[in-house]
Amino acid sequence: MHNKNNNKTQTYIQGLRPFSNSIPKTLKKHLRKGSYNYSNIVDSWTSIVNKNISDASYPVSVKMKKSMKDGTLVLNVIHGKEVEIEYAKNEIIDKINSFFGYNCISNIALKVQKSVTKL
Repeated sequence: MHNKNNNKTQTYIQGLRPFSNSIPKTLKKHLRKGSYNYSNIVDSWTSIVNKNISDASYPVSVKMKKSMKDGTLVLNVIHGKEVEIEYAKNEIIDKINSFFGYNCISNIALKVQKSVTKL
């Protein structure tokens, strides 16, 4: 029989542990996928971009690569404002990257929101 040592108890200096050891595994999975970046972008969308852009679009999702750099931001754009947002893509990317301090977003994909009529 094999005798495996599956005990992962480690001794730490003065009982202090790394933060990564104290968060649940499911939360680690979401943090690795870039959901932290997405929540920051959604929370501060109007302060990152100007009012015209924030009124015409809002972030839907962020697709990050494994290196957590050069992700793709998916924006939902109001019908009729596509051209305005298309021309502002580079400005949006620059503002988001300066907000995070590194090249978090390298591409923006646009989804057009169909107009909804109220009855």
